Amino acid sequence: MRGKPLIVYYSRTEFAAQVSEYLAALTGSDTVRLIPVNSYPDDYYECVEQGRKEVRSAYCPELRPYDCNLEAYATVHKNQLYQARNII
Repeated sequence: MRGKPLIVYYSRTEFAAQVSEYLAALTGSDTVRLIPVNSYPDDYYECVEQGRKEVRSAYCPELRPYDCNLEAYATVHKNQLYQARNII
């Protein structure tokens, strides 16, 4: 499996999931979805505020276990759609 790319993503609204799965299909990559142990608020503004607080404090939420050996991949991409929006 070494040499095959891996796309790692988090998706609150399924948009990042759709984009990640689309990119994986185009590139022959595997995907891993990161899921936090404690869900983020459903309300958009509450979620954004929580995210801002986490970024400011360098907090990393605890994640549910995922079945993937990252060392088996030569390339690991993280899907950060907010960066793509700022570039376009």
